[in-house]
Amino acid sequence: MRATRPSSVFVVTTLLAAAVLVTACAPEPVLPSTPDQSEEPTATETATPGPVDPVVAFDGDCSAVLDTTALSAAMDQEMSFWEPQWVTGADAELGGVTCGWVSTEYAAAFATVWAYPVDALDPAFISNDAANSCAVDEPRCVISGVFGETWIGVSAYSDRSSEQIEMMRPLLAEIGERAAAFAPQPLAGSRAGWWTPVPSCEDIAASLSAGGTPSMATDDRPTELPQFVGGPVSRGCSIEIEKDGEAHVATVYLTAGAGAGLDSVLTLDPSARVDYEARTFATASEQYPIDGNPGLLLGTDGVNLVQLLRNGEADATARDAALLDTILTALEN
Repeated sequence: MRATRPSSVFVVTTLLAAAVLVTACAPEPVLPSTPDQSEEPTATETATPGPVDPVVAFDGDCSAVLDTTALSAAMDQEMSFWEPQWVTGADAELGGVTCGWVSTEYAAAFATVWAYPVDALDPAFISNDAANSCAVDEPRCVISGVFGETWIGVSAYSDRSSEQIEMMRPLLAEIGERAAAFAPQPLAGSRAGWWTPVPSCEDIAASLSAGGTPSMATDDRPTELPQFVGGPVSRGCSIEIEKDGEAHVATVYLTAGAGAGLDSVLTLDPSARVDYEARTFATASEQYPIDGNPGLLLGTDGVNLVQLLRNGEADATARDAALLDTILTALEN
């Protein structure tokens, strides 16, 4: 996703004219001509710069980020590219790309590469070297570095992640060298309509309660890497909702700028459409399904995406749609 910075320059030229009267008779004084007051001077036009499109790292092409054969050697097992089931375009506006791979024989090992322009990331995230460690509560290790104007992060998730991430250090350096050819940059200015940051679970519960729907909420999963300017762009919440005299527990995943995911699903499968009052939702699998292919109900405020994790009941579509509508209404208020 490549762009140029358009600029227009308008040059205004003022024409000066002089008239000299010459006769064969005795010379008379030549008076300067009087400008025609009816002619208005030409105004200088100032060009209004248009929006500068983002420039995406590696043109958003994961095959240009990392060779699967090289990754398989580092992970010491056969890996394959993890194709998303539907797309959102949110990464592109941030000027970056996120790529995933999964072990081929059994989905037990995962690798992720992030490539984003430094300008899109929280400076404290980079300066604190937050993405160079192994997690204490899950088998995931991350290494990262800044290469020119691009931040690259590499993650290994498996029962041998600490060993595998060391084998991936040469890959990180190779990715960084290639990244210099792209000079990525995020969408200039603010991203219209994006949550910045994504609302906290506590804020969602408070908004629901203020709207007459008693609720409590807790974080369902930790803040994901990397961390962006303006705060987290994704969040998971487990929300206890009392609606129509019944108690419900809803697990939702919020992603800023990912509202196009709804259209992506409906384009692939028009039968996934669910109409509820004035809203359109879609049933879908997880974007990156693993085991069991959990069902989701997707909704959007037009820009941002909310995914409701369904409980698998075949006759629960109307109930799930009512819950998702209630949550979206709270987020919009």
